[in-house]
Amino acid sequence: MITARWEEFRDPLGTMLALRNLPILWTLLVMLKLGHEFGHAYACKHFGGKVPEMGAYFILFTPCAYVDASAAWGFTNRGHRIVVSLAGMYFESILALIALTVWCLTGTTVIHSIAHYVVILATVVTVGFNINPLMRYDGYYLFSDLVNVPNLRALASAQTLASCKRFLFGIQTQPVVASSSGRWGLFAFGTASSLYKISLLLGICVVVALKIPAVGLAIGLSYVVATFWKLSVQLVRYVVWSDEVAPVRRRAILVSSLLVALGPLALLGLPTPGSVQSVGVVGRYNDSIVRATGTGFLQQRFVQVGDHVQLGTVLCELENIDVTSSIRRKDAEVSQLRVQLLKETRADRWAAAVTEQRLDQAQQEHERLNTLQSALAIRSPAAGCITQAEGLEDLGRLVRKGERLAQVSTGPWVLNAVATEGALSVSMPKVGDQVEIRLVGHAGPMFHGTVCNLAKAGSRKIDQASLTHLGGGSIAVSETTMEAKQPFFRITIAIAAADESALRHGMTALATFPGRRTSLGIHLHRRVLQFLNGLRLAD
Repeated sequence: MITARWEEFRDPLGTMLALRNLPILWTLLVMLKLGHEFGHAYACKHFGGKVPEMGAYFILFTPCAYVDASAAWGFTNRGHRIVVSLAGMYFESILALIALTVWCLTGTTVIHSIAHYVVILATVVTVGFNINPLMRYDGYYLFSDLVNVPNLRALASAQTLASCKRFLFGIQTQPVVASSSGRWGLFAFGTASSLYKISLLLGICVVVALKIPAVGLAIGLSYVVATFWKLSVQLVRYVVWSDEVAPVRRRAILVSSLLVALGPLALLGLPTPGSVQSVGVVGRYNDSIVRATGTGFLQQRFVQVGDHVQLGTVLCELENIDVTSSIRRKDAEVSQLRVQLLKETRADRWAAAVTEQRLDQAQQEHERLNTLQSALAIRSPAAGCITQAEGLEDLGRLVRKGERLAQVSTGPWVLNAVATEGALSVSMPKVGDQVEIRLVGHAGPMFHGTVCNLAKAGSRKIDQASLTHLGGGSIAVSETTMEAKQPFFRITIAIAAADESALRHGMTALATFPGRRTSLGIHLHRRVLQFLNGLRLAD
């Protein structure tokens, strides 16, 4: 069903994380995880296990349900243990099927949107987190049963530590498992788990830093410094006082000193990719804003989004009763003055002169009113395609002069991207550079583009609402001024599309700029300088 209606299913993904949707998503996630834990509990009881406890604890003010299904570890049948591990995801998949049915049977209503969110949360989010064996979630216990290694994480940690002792210090320890392949497997799993944990924590710090730079940077530096200090202290204690190291203490001290001294330098010297991604909105090269040329009530609309129009095409008509009635009264007045002038021309030349002057004034006023009446017919300022028409939706509403009604676009397809000064300093794009473009939420092929314009000055004001956190984007802005905390530079990229059918006005896309490879130390140095510069600008 999703495949058949993929376009309809994909379109709301860009605005799913909009600020107004967060309470709904929070509530749905809590309810789904509650059902997830019930799935584990009932599966455990089905195979004869006891579930002594079920409850919830709070993480960042969010209730997280848990269930004590540890009785499943005692099942002799491995298939039963696997079923218990998968029961939570299985239960959520049933809820996803029900929600998908509701989504297919409902129109564009709140229920329709909620069903869409349930499908996403119960499938993509659940699989992305719970099936990952590197974290102690369902995927870990499932993987442990599949490879038939109970207490997998503890064994992997022990094997990783033993391998490090052997490779670095030459200490021969008792093998955790007998087979060589088993030892390598445990070492790989332990290393991957540690690296994933570090990357996850640093990723959280980055996310926090994007919203609150000072807090995110402080947390990240604190974590790195605390981890390095803890490992250094443990290493020194082990090397200096452990009896296990006594036969190779000189080698251990030398290697440890090199690790402590050169390790951070080697880490800072690691190469980092120079390519930078920038987010933008797909559109046409020329956009003409249609504004109301008069004040009145929206009476009729003649175009829809996607219609092609010519210069001067009437897009909608407004109605102003005051102008219409004034024209009628002025018509009657002009007719009356003409008859009066005709009579007075024969009888009284002086009176005729006065009447003629009054007639001229009435005709001028009549022309002014006709101009106002003509302005109530809103015409296209250019030839092109209607790409926005939000102002034409509600018939009967009051439209004021100068109000934005629609947008007419023409010219080649472009991506109006924005990038920070830091991103530009890494990629250093220039006019004529080739970039790769991928549409957000679109599984189609990648597009190529050419930079055709690069703003010389940045601006804090973000015109495209879909790029901000208010519209589901990643740029935090003020709700009143639509201004970000740092300036963004606008980059116009011409899209070279062999098949333009996949392009839609207003779609969000990511542009990848090729850049120079640099080291992690230089990258961090730039980030710190940008952060300090931001603090000075804030003051």
